[in-house]
Amino acid sequence: MKRVIKPVVMECGYEAPQRSDKDLSQALIMRGIIQQMLDADLVFADLSYRNANAYYELGIRHCVQKPVIHLIKKNQSPLFDLKDHRVISVGRDSKMVLEAQEAIKERIGAIETNPTQPYSDVQACMQGKEFDALSPEEKLSLAKYRVMEILNEREKKYVSFITIRKRFTPTYTDEFLTELIRKYDVFGPVRMQKYGHGIKLVGSGGNR
Repeated sequence: MKRVIKPVVMECGYEAPQRSDKDLSQALIMRGIIQQMLDADLVFADLSYRNANAYYELGIRHCVQKPVIHLIKKNQSPLFDLKDHRVISVGRDSKMVLEAQEAIKERIGAIETNPTQPYSDVQACMQGKEFDALSPEEKLSLAKYRVMEILNEREKKYVSFITIRKRFTPTYTDEFLTELIRKYDVFGPVRMQKYGHGIKLVGSGGNR
């Protein structure tokens, strides 16, 4: 993974990546790993071979609610609890390496553009609790900002309710998002797609 990750992170202005267990004595290794999960600006989690240690460390990082990028070797799959997370597949040949590097660069860009986006279900649930404390007007205003953020990525014209919930919080029910569309005239009407409801921009040439 190092030859895939290192050139991209350095190009993006980060220091060369280090293994979480590098240069740590046996007595301090676990404490050192935990400290790095708490402090690192960015963590790459290699989910290949379903390594229990890696999943444990990733759980710590998820609880910290700080940026993490999930990677896995080509033709492997993560364990069930991470099946809905964004996981970048990394192959061995040069084409696959370049594809993985482009995906990593894109994820780093998304993280830097929107540092408050949830990186795990833990963070989404925590944000959901914070969201519940807002007034109805504040909830709609925040949701509008978040939906526009998704639509502005790569000039998207349409985004599904399912994607919005995965990206932010399950608190965004169909009823709440329908109310959002009715309140703000920047959005078009609710559209029924193959996988359910979604939001489109007024006058856009999005999916119909």
